[in-house]
Amino acid sequence: MLGLVVAIPLLFFYTLVHSKSRRLVQMLEEQSAGFIARYQEKLHAADS
Repeated sequence: MLGLVVAIPLLFFYTLVHSKSRRLVQMLEEQSAGFIARYQEKLHAADS
């Protein structure tokens, strides 16, 4: 019984942390893609 008292809140906590971390990773991927695109535009502009 005590195991369930510990396991159930931990499961909710894990779900919360997991979803927040996935959103953070997605945001970082989008920002890094934008950064790379701007960098490549600057390189092409410098070549012209």
